[in-house]
Amino acid sequence: MRKAVKIFLLFSLWSCKPDPIPEPVAAQLLAPANLDNCTTADKINNNESQVSFLWSIALHTDDYELVIRNQSTGILIRRTTFLNSLNQILQRGSSYSWWVISRSQASDITSKSEVRYFYLEGETEQKHAPFPATLEFPEENSVLSLSNNTITFEWEGSDLDNDIAHYDLYVGTEKETILILAENITQRESEQQLESGTNYFWQVITVDREGNSSKSLVGKFTTE
Repeated sequence: MRKAVKIFLLFSLWSCKPDPIPEPVAAQLLAPANLDNCTTADKINNNESQVSFLWSIALHTDDYELVIRNQSTGILIRRTTFLNSLNQILQRGSSYSWWVISRSQASDITSKSEVRYFYLEGETEQKHAPFPATLEFPEENSVLSLSNNTITFEWEGSDLDNDIAHYDLYVGTEKETILILAENITQRESEQQLESGTNYFWQVITVDREGNSSKSLVGKFTTE
């Protein structure tokens, strides 16, 4: 009888555990559209325009952090809101990336949306710098097995003027000292020889026919 009581108490304690706290869900970015040139932005003056940012309402989320990055200067703008939209004044004639972080007061875990890019037209803009390349392979912090000591780097590139001339690939074992490994690449991939058991950093620079260029983020991976 005493054993049965113990089993009943254990079952009661187990069945009365609180439900796990749901994690905030990543928001879906709505506007500006990816690779947009933001012609609908409200002009403030010759140097600035106001851009309207909009994203979906995310489940289990109490507030959002909008993050905007100037791709030329690397400067970040961070805004927090309880709504799913914000207006922000930005410098014209620059390309930007943006994303949204969902937060919950009940959880320490946050969720990040996808990253999108847009270009904010300048007063007399005729040519645009290319968007920074998006690194696709190797994936961030991945561990890879080499085939015949080679690996094929892959990325995506885009330009509003559709005049990308070539890409330059930089690779190194230290983030601050990556060196050019291949230049004047006309495809969005490049096969290169690497060493096994090494941590690598890599970056792609996109150059258009007008000589304008942009740098991707720096990726990291390890070879087995």
